[in-house]
Amino acid sequence: SGNLSGSRWGLRGIEDLGSGLSALFQLENGFNIGTGALGQGQREFGRKAVVGLASSTYGTVTLGRQYDPIIDLVQGLTEDNYFGGVFATPGDLDNYDNSLRVSNSVKYTSPLISGFQFAALYGFGGVAGATGSGRTYSFGASYANGP
Repeated sequence: SGNLSGSRWGLRGIEDLGSGLSALFQLENGFNIGTGALGQGQREFGRKAVVGLASSTYGTVTLGRQYDPIIDLVQGLTEDNYFGGVFATPGDLDNYDNSLRVSNSVKYTSPLISGFQFAALYGFGGVAGATGSGRTYSFGASYANGP
C-alpha cells in the first residue's frame, strides 16, 4: 500500500459560478490495497473531505477535513517532498509527511500577490462541553518570484 505514498482514491470537482468565483469539493479516501481496510483511523474519506469557494480576486475558503497550510505552502520546499522517509523527522513533528489532517476546520488561502501567498486554518475542537479542547490553528506563507 505504498510506504512513501499510500494508496488512495477520490473525487474532485470544480464548478465555475461566474465573475471569477468557483465552487469546489474534494473527497479522498486512503486504503490498504492488500486487505481493502480503510486508512486514517478507519475513516471513510479520511485523507481529505472539503467543500469551498474559490475566487480569483479574494482567495479560497475551504471547510472540512484537510491539511494544514504548512503542507500547502512549505512542504514542497523540504527534502521530505523529494526523498520521503530519508529526511523525515521522528514522529512527523513538522507534519511534512502528511500524517496529520485537521477535521472540522476552516482554511483561507490568499491569491498569489506578486509571488507572495499566505494561508490560515482554524480547526474547531469538537469536544462537547470543552470548546477549547482539541482546537487547532495553523499559519503558513510562501514567496516565489523571478526566473
